[in-house]
Amino acid sequence: MLVLAPLVAVLTGTVVGAAPAAATPWGASGADYTGVLCRLDQTEVPLGAWAVNGGVRAFSTRDISGTGPAQQPAPVNGPGASMTAGQAGMSRDDIGAAAYLIAHHGDGSPAELAEVSADVATLAGSGELQRRCLGQEGTSASRAAARLDEARRYGGPYRVTVTPPARTIPGAQTTVTVDVRSAAGVGTPGLAVAVDVGGAVATASTGGDGTAQVPVTVPRAAETGVTATVTERVGLTYLATDPASLAVADATAARGHATLQAVLHPKPAVTVDGPALLLADGSFRPAAAVTGTYGYPGTGTLTLTGPVQASGGAGCRSLDPERLRGAAVAWQDAYSFTGDARYRATETPQLTPGCYALRATATTRSSPPATAESRLSADDYLTVATLTVSTAAKSPVAGPGDLAAIVTGTDPGRARLTTSVTARGPLPTHDGSCRGVDFDDAPTVGTSAPVTASRVGDALRATATVPSVDELGCYSLTATSEVSLDGATVDAPATPAGPQTTVAVLRPSLTVATAATSGEQGKPMPATVQVAGAHRYPGELAVGLVRGDSVPITGCGDAHYPAPASAGGTSSSAAAAMPTRTRSRTTGDGSYAVRTPVTSANACYAVVAELTLTDNRAVTASSPVSTTTAVFVAGVRPVQAAPAVVRHATGGGFGLRALVIGSTFVLLLLAGSVTVFVRTFRGARTRARWHWRPYTDDDGSLPSLGLS
Repeated sequence: MLVLAPLVAVLTGTVVGAAPAAATPWGASGADYTGVLCRLDQTEVPLGAWAVNGGVRAFSTRDISGTGPAQQPAPVNGPGASMTAGQAGMSRDDIGAAAYLIAHHGDGSPAELAEVSADVATLAGSGELQRRCLGQEGTSASRAAARLDEARRYGGPYRVTVTPPARTIPGAQTTVTVDVRSAAGVGTPGLAVAVDVGGAVATASTGGDGTAQVPVTVPRAAETGVTATVTERVGLTYLATDPASLAVADATAARGHATLQAVLHPKPAVTVDGPALLLADGSFRPAAAVTGTYGYPGTGTLTLTGPVQASGGAGCRSLDPERLRGAAVAWQDAYSFTGDARYRATETPQLTPGCYALRATATTRSSPPATAESRLSADDYLTVATLTVSTAAKSPVAGPGDLAAIVTGTDPGRARLTTSVTARGPLPTHDGSCRGVDFDDAPTVGTSAPVTASRVGDALRATATVPSVDELGCYSLTATSEVSLDGATVDAPATPAGPQTTVAVLRPSLTVATAATSGEQGKPMPATVQVAGAHRYPGELAVGLVRGDSVPITGCGDAHYPAPASAGGTSSSAAAAMPTRTRSRTTGDGSYAVRTPVTSANACYAVVAELTLTDNRAVTASSPVSTTTAVFVAGVRPVQAAPAVVRHATGGGFGLRALVIGSTFVLLLLAGSVTVFVRTFRGARTRARWHWRPYTDDDGSLPSLGLS
């Protein structure tokens, strides 16, 4: 039994020449098809492209099948008419998908043609037998399904959108963008696009996103129509044949239109860009921005005029623009541009203090040329201030704690200086010196709070302090400063690292040694002071005496000595006032022989010393108040024969005898019937006053005895 079905064919306008594979006759009349022959039990099902009307390839919209030798031929000829939606059970989108399948896959291998035949029949609501055949003779059901999805995604009819550049110039090369969308609204790749601009045609193909960038030359006219055409097989032609109807595909052109505008008379504009404030001897790179050219090339100039001095202490913004417009040219640079552009000029020379104006021009190479000049107002003025900024450490040496730097600006005008200082280090010193130390890789240890400089005459001066720098070594101090004038602010260049920006953090120490454990009233006592950690820095050494509160019978080493506020100064306790101090000079680390102040009081004293560095009097060192430096000072009289004088005092069950024999005191402590020899003092005067304070401790210790 023979089942006849309509055919859909590609109408190419030419007879197909050599087929990808030899055509196979089918049926009693030997109708030719190219594809595969499928057998389902006793039924033969041909799948492929049929040759109609002298060789045009067509794909059936229904299954064709037959059984036994009585097979009849399929209709292969007949007149055609355009297929409309609803014919052969196909919608408009089905017709576009079928045309896409035939156009893009209708010239493949027999297996591919068989798969396309099954897809076309499926779009027409048929093809059950063909789908059952997929898998035979190298065909694939998954491949056929993927092609059907592709056809439904990218099939026509197509919508073409043309986007020319907004505005351009005659004779310029530009690009027209063409966007091609399928019936499903998806950008369709691989379609040929022809763009006509004033009769000149350029071609390109759509990319993966469905767009094509087509290069064109802009005509010399204000407006030119642009037409983009995509000629693609998106329709079908139906063949009315006997005994059944057939169909053939046709090609349909999709077009998009736009207007390309060319600017014949550009209106350029130019603006300038430069600082409002610059420090003396500074330079900068001016800039010009050109707009409104619409792509025309051209040339321009950047000009700096000045200096002009403002009168009466007023700022540059008070000047009449014409004064600056007519001032001498301090600097000029020429530039070229193509279309709207920004140009950064070469470096200006170093500028002397005063007021300047920055101006620019731009001229297009159009016919006729168009010229623009930047405006001249106070916003385009440049103030070159006389202020220069320098940084120096407050002292080349400091002790652990805060590090101070002095930032100075020389300025007779009205500038304002704000600064902060950063310390980097520590690095090892060279015998206490930071000269030659490289701080390039030194870490940052702290930054001061911002400080506003105070005006002192024609100078601005600020002291910035970096807190809590406790490690010993070399530090570099760098200032970050801002200068403000007439509402403008500029960063001041940092002072290069050098001896004036470095500081050595030191911690000197003193050790005192006495030559004797006793001395005489009215005479200084020799001592030695060892200075360490001051390196090569000179200083002032003060030596004083700290008086003990009593004279223990066990010696001055056991006396109590209050800590002094400073060597030779006043004791921090309520004890007796210290004598005046002696002073001497030091030249750095070393051992120094000194003498103590004189005293007229009999007492125990501790020798102390204090060092103050000459380069920074805030760096001091004090020796500890130590019993190892204790001495006893008493009165002296010539040795002579004299009767023994015995003074007796009793109390608390004890008896005390003070026996004066010549120049020698002998103290006796009596307890019951036992006489205990306590101590012998040499050099005491017979008019000395003795006192005793007996007491009894739990351990039965002796009473204390003091001399005053």
